[in-house]
Amino acid sequence: MIDYSLIEVTENGDRYYIYKDNYNNKKVYLNSNFSPEKEATKFIQKIESDKFNIIIGVGNGSIIEQLVKRKFVHCLIIEPFNEVNLSEKHLNVIKNADNITFYHYKDITPLKLTVFIKNQIGINTNILIHPRYDKVNKKIIGNILDCIYKGLNLLQMNKNTEQYFKKAWIMEPLLNLRYTVNLPSVNRLRNYFEGETAILVASGPSLHDCIPFLQSMKNFGFIFAAGSAVNGLLSKDVIPDFVTVIDSSPQNYTAHFKDTSYDGILIVSGSVNSNILRKFQRNAILADLSIDPLTKRFRSDVTTFPSVPSVSVFTLQLIYYMGFSKVYLVGQDLALRDGEYYANGVNVHQGTNHFNTQLFVESNNGSKVGTIYSLYSHLQSFNEVIQLLDKKKISIYNLSKNGAKINGVEYIPVEKITLPKKR
Repeated sequence: MIDYSLIEVTENGDRYYIYKDNYNNKKVYLNSNFSPEKEATKFIQKIESDKFNIIIGVGNGSIIEQLVKRKFVHCLIIEPFNEVNLSEKHLNVIKNADNITFYHYKDITPLKLTVFIKNQIGINTNILIHPRYDKVNKKIIGNILDCIYKGLNLLQMNKNTEQYFKKAWIMEPLLNLRYTVNLPSVNRLRNYFEGETAILVASGPSLHDCIPFLQSMKNFGFIFAAGSAVNGLLSKDVIPDFVTVIDSSPQNYTAHFKDTSYDGILIVSGSVNSNILRKFQRNAILADLSIDPLTKRFRSDVTTFPSVPSVSVFTLQLIYYMGFSKVYLVGQDLALRDGEYYANGVNVHQGTNHFNTQLFVESNNGSKVGTIYSLYSHLQSFNEVIQLLDKKKISIYNLSKNGAKINGVEYIPVEKITLPKKR
């Protein structure tokens, strides 16, 4: 609920915004109405030339005029209020400056922040709050600081992941070449399933709750098991039509594929663990990932998908590519249930199914739910990818009531789903 109003006024030829708290009638000019230029000049002195600077709050834009007078690596300005709009003059200043970026808070995400910060690798971050914005509702500024904090944590986690997989992302495509040069291309399936229904099954705790639904959908939809979900399904006598896997780690093979009885179709990337491809080469279909330039050199005919931290996000891209008009997300909790990461029946690495909550996110039931940063990274990837999908072509529904809310995805109770036409 919006608990403030923003008033735009013009005084002495200058434009100002006034923040008004709807509860206590407190009013705050978002920059000085006496000398905004002097205020901006003083504030900009805090910019550090050797750091990545993040400024919260732009006011009427006077700080932008002063920013271009200083030297610095990069400055990202985040404006908390959607109602604050920059003038054409200030927009042109930003357009012509290669080291100033402006976003409204509604358009920034922790994942986008990681891109900015990563581009300034090795440079410390300096966070500044416009002096007038320090006087508005603390929760508004706190939300932005929390977003920045999460972005920094995601960046560190991604750096650790890249470091861990650096060797595997080189070696596995090399080891897989004996298979990938001859595998059928995923291109054959482009738009092949127009008008059909897909069920994307992940291995989150709510998977177990949806088993009756999955059994009822046998003749009405195509089931995609994302990586580790395969054995969670097989243990309940649900056989997926496709299994997707992109993970390079040997643990992924050992825990989820070494002893599986699945003998259906795998959709794989060239960077997948070579033991998996060795076992399933006869039933595998190849899709390329942007993180793997080697496979692309030998299979330029195969569509390349953006690299993502989650096999489920990769699978959603595939489902869209294959032309499905509707998809139900099952077991896509992106959150913990009593500390549990996986559903019952899913094969797990030793000691990897119980976690302590690291942060809380909004859930589909309207409350907050605990999660960990790796799952939060997957959530952010879902949010980013879904923004790019044409909603006229595909409808996406999440069946996890207590799972994390994915932006643009409607929660629907299983009992309200009507069976589609037979596949």
